[in-house]
Amino acid sequence: MCGLVGLCCRSKLQNHDILFSRKLMRELNHRGPDQKGEYKKDNIFLGMQRLSIQGIQDGQQPFFSPDKKISLIANGEIYNFLEIKEQLIKKGYKFQTKSDCEVLIALYFYYGLDFLNTEEIRGMFAFILYDNKKKILLCGRDRFGEKPLYYFEDKNKFLFSSELRSMANLVDSRLNINKTAVNDFFHFGFINEPNTIFSEINKIEAGSIMILNTINFKKKKIFYSDLLKKKKYKKKNFDKILEKELFTVAEITTRSETKIGIALSGGLDSNLIAALGSKYRSDLEAINVNYKNSNNNIENSIAKHNSQKLGIKFHSCSLSDNEMLKNFKKLILFRDEPIADISGSGYLKIMQFAKAKRFKVIILGQGGDEIFWGYPWLKQVFNVNKYYLNKSFFLKPYLYYCLIPKSINISAWIDFAKNFFFIPRFIFLINNLKKNKFIFYELNRDYFLFHKTKKDFYGHDFYREVNSQNPSNNFVKKFKKIKNFKIYFINLIFKSYLLQNGIVQSDRLAMSQNIEARLPLLDYVFVNFCLSFAYMINSKNHLILFFKKHFSFLKINKKKIGFEVPNNWSKIIFNKYSYLISDGVLLRLGILNKNFTSFGNFRLKIIILEIWLRDYFLKKKINLQKV
Repeated sequence: MCGLVGLCCRSKLQNHDILFSRKLMRELNHRGPDQKGEYKKDNIFLGMQRLSIQGIQDGQQPFFSPDKKISLIANGEIYNFLEIKEQLIKKGYKFQTKSDCEVLIALYFYYGLDFLNTEEIRGMFAFILYDNKKKILLCGRDRFGEKPLYYFEDKNKFLFSSELRSMANLVDSRLNINKTAVNDFFHFGFINEPNTIFSEINKIEAGSIMILNTINFKKKKIFYSDLLKKKKYKKKNFDKILEKELFTVAEITTRSETKIGIALSGGLDSNLIAALGSKYRSDLEAINVNYKNSNNNIENSIAKHNSQKLGIKFHSCSLSDNEMLKNFKKLILFRDEPIADISGSGYLKIMQFAKAKRFKVIILGQGGDEIFWGYPWLKQVFNVNKYYLNKSFFLKPYLYYCLIPKSINISAWIDFAKNFFFIPRFIFLINNLKKNKFIFYELNRDYFLFHKTKKDFYGHDFYREVNSQNPSNNFVKKFKKIKNFKIYFINLIFKSYLLQNGIVQSDRLAMSQNIEARLPLLDYVFVNFCLSFAYMINSKNHLILFFKKHFSFLKINKKKIGFEVPNNWSKIIFNKYSYLISDGVLLRLGILNKNFTSFGNFRLKIIILEIWLRDYFLKKKINLQKV
C-alpha cells in the first residue's frame, strides 16, 4: 500500500520540479508512512510513500527490470504473487525483493503492453511504469478501481497522484469546478469517473492504462479488461466451484506479514469472510462498531457470538452522536472526493480503532450484494426494464408496486399520500422509459426528487448549462455494447455506486489511518466466475447455502439492512453546519439558488460539498468573498 506521485515535464527536470514532487509525496505520507523512494531520469520523476505489508524488510520501491531500462512504482496488493512468481522464475526471471508488486514489472518485462492480460493477476493496484527505451509512461489501475490514480495536465507537464485534494491544493493554477461532476453529485451523491470535481483533473479509469509518450506528450487510453471474461461452466457445477473459489479467495487475501482485522457486522458477507479467513489466519481479529443511542444491538450480538464461535478475538468500539459530529469534517476530507454517505462515519471509527490497535490490514465484505443481486432495488430495476423490452402487460402494475412503501413506517406512508400517491414519479419513470428505452437510477427516490427540484435548486446560469444532462443516461452509454442484459446491469452497479461510493470510501478512510483495506469478494477471478451465472437473479441463496453447509454454528441477520446509522444524524449535521450556506461557496459559485430554502432532502449533500469546496479555496488561499 502506497501513495504514488509521477511527474513528466516537457523539458528536463529542474530543481523546483523535484522539490514540488517531494512536497506532494509528503502530502501522501498517511498512505505510506514506513518508507519513501524516488526515481529521476531526464524529464521523469517517480516518487512513492510505502506502507509495508509484504516484503517488509526488502520491498523498497521503485522496482527495476534486470536491464535497468524499466522502472515502476505501485500501490496495492497482488494476492496471488507467489503463484505468478513461481511461473516467472521458471522463465528465468530473477526477483530482487519479496514484495508482491514486483511481479508487475516482471510481467511487463516479458509481455510488454499485454502484461495485465497474460496472467490471472488477482489483486488491487495502481501503478506508474516508465519504459526508458520506448520513452513511454504507463499509468494504470486494477479492474475494479480499488486503488486510485488521478492526473493533471497543462502545457508544461503531466502530474499523477494517488489523491485528488493534495494535487489540487499544490498545482500552480486555480482550478475550475466541473459542472457535470456537480450535477452527478447532487443526483447520485458521488461523481462518476473519469470526472472529478475539477475540470482540469481526471481519474485513470478502472481497468485501463494511460500510455503517455514522454517526448511529444501524446496520450492514449486502453482498456485491458472487461468485467466478464467468458468461461464455460456447467450449471450443475456452480455450487461446487463456488465453494472452491471462496476458499481460494480467503487463502490469498489473508496473505500478509502484518496483523489482519476484519470489520464485522451481523450480515452474511462480513461473517462469511471472517469464517473463511479464520481457517487461514489463526491471528485474525474482528472489529465491530456500536452506535450509541441506536438500536443496533442485534448486529453487535451476532458479531460477538460468531467471533467467539470462530475463536477469533473480538473488539467493539462505540460511536456517539457527539463523536460523529466532531469527526464530520475529517470524514469529508479523508474521503478525498465529495461523497454524500453518512455511513462513512462508522467505517472511519473502525479504522481509527484499528490504527490504535496497530493493525495494518482490515478486511471488508463489500461487493457481495452487487455480485449476488442482494439489493432489492437492483432486482426491481432489472424487472422493470425486462418487462418494458418484452412489452409486458405487467410493466405498469409492477412499476407502481415498486414505488409503494413496503414497511409500516408511518412517515413513509405520509410521504406517499402527500406526493399524490407517487403518481408524478410514476409518470416520470414511464416517460423516461419511452424516451430512453431504459431506466436505472431514475427509479431511486432521491434521484427523482432532485431531478424534480433542480430548476429551483440551481442558480439560473448553472441550471441552464446542466439542464439537458441526464446523469443516469450519460453513465449508461458506457456499456451499451454489452449484449447480456444482466451483465449490463452488474456493470452499471459496479462502475457507479460500488466504485465511486463503497470502494472510494473503504480505500481513503483506511489509508487516512495508515491501513490497507482489502475486499476479498472483489477478487477478479471470483467475480468473473459468479457473473458467468448472472442468469440467477436469486444467486445470493447459493451463498447462504454455502454458509449453512460449512458454518451452521454461526448466526447471521437475515434482514438486509446495509451499514445503517442512526436516523437523526443527517438532521444533527445540518443543524450544526447550516450557517455555512447563507454566505457559502455554493452560493458564490452560482451552484445554489439564493432563493432556495427547501433543504430537507438535499441538506447532507449541500453541507458536504460546501465543506469540501471551502477547504479547497482556503488551502489555495483564495478569499471566499471573491469566489
